[in-house]
Amino acid sequence: MSRWLTVRSWFRAVVLRRRVERDIDDELRFHLEEEADAAIRRGLTPSEARRTALASLGGPSTAIREACRDQTGVTFVDDFVRAAALSRGCCTASNRTT
Repeated sequence: MSRWLTVRSWFRAVVLRRRVERDIDDELRFHLEEEADAAIRRGLTPSEARRTALASLGGPSTAIREACRDQTGVTFVDDFVRAAALSRGCCTASNRTT
């Protein structure tokens, strides 16, 4: 991937986070439905087909979403923001007690 595409993808994931999340959910839903439909055509019940589709895609949908987020390359931004908020809260709390 060229540098421009990498920067553009990273920028989109940071700035348009909700849209990226929605795109990931839509893509995941599409693949689950396709896998489940294929399993139903093979003779499985709808519940068995969904379970098989989840297993073929790599596990629960939350794990798949996390893997997709990791691919965007911006999870470090989330980690940084959480760490900054935590450290700010700790510093503020310690200032109150002294």
